[in-house]
Amino acid sequence: MTLLNKIISFKKEEVERQKRMLPLKMLTSKESSCVRDFKGALKPQGISLIAEIKSCSPSAGVIKDNFDPVGIARLYEDSGACAISVLTERKFFGGSIDNLASVRDAIHIPLLRKDFIIDEYQIYESRVAGADAILLIARLLSDEEIERFLSVAKELGLACLVEVHSLDELKRIQQTSVEIIEINNRDLNTLRIDTKISMSLMDLIPKDYITVSASGVKTRIDILKLENAGFDAVLIGETILKSKNIGEKIKELLGRRGEGTQ
Repeated sequence: MTLLNKIISFKKEEVERQKRMLPLKMLTSKESSCVRDFKGALKPQGISLIAEIKSCSPSAGVIKDNFDPVGIARLYEDSGACAISVLTERKFFGGSIDNLASVRDAIHIPLLRKDFIIDEYQIYESRVAGADAILLIARLLSDEEIERFLSVAKELGLACLVEVHSLDELKRIQQTSVEIIEINNRDLNTLRIDTKISMSLMDLIPKDYITVSASGVKTRIDILKLENAGFDAVLIGETILKSKNIGEKIKELLGRRGEGTQ
């Protein structure tokens, strides 16, 4: 069984357990905060940064000691990130939906819930926890599921990043109502990264989509190449989190080195 299959198997069990603990009717009765404009945050002139919060990953192990998601989120916002991605998968990435809720209360920029979303229940859960956007992974979902999840998210006011890694996946999602396409340079089966994936697929995406490149983006030069290729945003986590100074690293990546704290 591949790692991805293990993750999905566990996720199915986790979602069913959560449904029993907090049925959808009870979940949707909870009060939700106002939705922030995630899509709009990615559209200013120049390339935008979605900075990711995660404590560990199967490929990198422990990423950040003394993990403090709220403190990290405040640093991200103060240093120029346009949005924050919170990885909420628990077993393999050390995440938590509670982390997302805590971050929501501490910052003012939009939040993306990054997880393995396989059930409509998780979309409602994301909204209640304070997410402004969710990640949908094309590899995990049928065409019908992608369209249905996009529709549910839209009804709740949530934006959706739909992630692809191959030409076939890109062709599939372009038949849906997707507006934001994330190209993940990492193969979820092998965990290998190939940054050429972003460049090769970007050439095939019409300009009316918002585009995000994720995984393997490490330097200012990498970002400039992606900006020149037409990307609207990059999603970066590990490179920032492993740096000695998060604020300075973000400013370096955005070409703002030497600026004072906002």
